[in-house]
Amino acid sequence: MDNRGWIKIDRNIQSSWLWQEPVRLKWWLDILITVNFEPKKVIIGSKEFTCERGQSMLSLSGWAKRWGVGKSVANNFLKSLEKRNAIRYANETVTIRITVCNYDSYQMNQNDIETETKRKHDTTKEDKKLRTKNKENNMDNLPLNLFDSDNDSGKDEELKKEFEKFRKKYPGAGKLGLETEWDYFKKKYKDYKEIVPILNNAIDILIIRHDIKYKMTNFNQQWKNFRTWINNRCWEEALETSESDIQAEKIIDVKLGSSERIDNGRRTYGSGRVTVPMDAKPRPSDNYQWSIPNNDWVYSI
Repeated sequence: MDNRGWIKIDRNIQSSWLWQEPVRLKWWLDILITVNFEPKKVIIGSKEFTCERGQSMLSLSGWAKRWGVGKSVANNFLKSLEKRNAIRYANETVTIRITVCNYDSYQMNQNDIETETKRKHDTTKEDKKLRTKNKENNMDNLPLNLFDSDNDSGKDEELKKEFEKFRKKYPGAGKLGLETEWDYFKKKYKDYKEIVPILNNAIDILIIRHDIKYKMTNFNQQWKNFRTWINNRCWEEALETSESDIQAEKIIDVKLGSSERIDNGRRTYGSGRVTVPMDAKPRPSDNYQWSIPNNDWVYSI
């Protein structure tokens, strides 16, 4: 990445929801700094792409690595920016393409804008009108909805209902009540409208993982305090899916037969010396033993 040059940031960014989220503000600035200042050819694998001014062809994994988070967290942030018309997000064959909306607003100074305006329009009167319009609309276009508070009470009520569903699912929550927790959550996170829709999915995943761990180890891990879970943004961890998670989640659906059990991630029975494949059918009775050569249960007297 070329570290030379500069970007222009309007002081009104302090009114943005991003200003209340220092980490995400850093990610947004990283995007502005990383995208191309001028068009370039980019080769990814065996494919050549044209990456235009204000665009980046960095993969989702690349953004996640830069920010030190998982791909789902990076993806949620980019989608949040896209909803606010801050960026355009497109999937390419082997990567993603991010386009910063109204990129010139972060590069051109007022003299540049006025010079461009004068060149395109003949009359002084029209020039004045356009310059005034540029100044008035600068924040609306930089990006379109990054500073939009969106005080839609109807939408807020729907989000509140979604939050209550999540709160009731969370083990041990409920001591302070919905109103207290909802008010706290909204004050804590200015981007709560982007977070609430993913909370129910996150807690469902966590409950499944908790059950899997208990089934694998017989260890009943205690749940975090509800407020601690909120303060630590634990929904982001919940939405991370590692390869081990994918393998472990298969365990929860295993149908065990006579005297079978899951022991430290292994399906076994009796003395525990034999490992039975997770996808094997249930053991019919204690008279059956697992046969590795036959890959099946074999009757044994």
